[in-house]
Amino acid sequence: MQIPEEQESEGSTESEPEALPESQTPLESAQQQALEKWLRQLPDDPGGLLRRKFEYQYQQKLRAYQRGEWKPSDEVRW
Repeated sequence: MQIPEEQESEGSTESEPEALPESQTPLESAQQQALEKWLRQLPDDPGGLLRRKFEYQYQQKLRAYQRGEWKPSDEVRW
């Protein structure tokens, strides 16, 4: 079974660094690299972000309920 040439070439380009556009100056290139380095320092935790979102929404609903601005539905969900 042979692999199509497209798939072979795709795998080899992943490890190669991206070429800089000709219009980008060395200063812009350095700024771009600094930005990418800074972004790599941020934790990549999508599960944590989702937990924080749910916690935030829960707190908002709780505060609204305590102020009398929101009440749970009487609908039976199960």
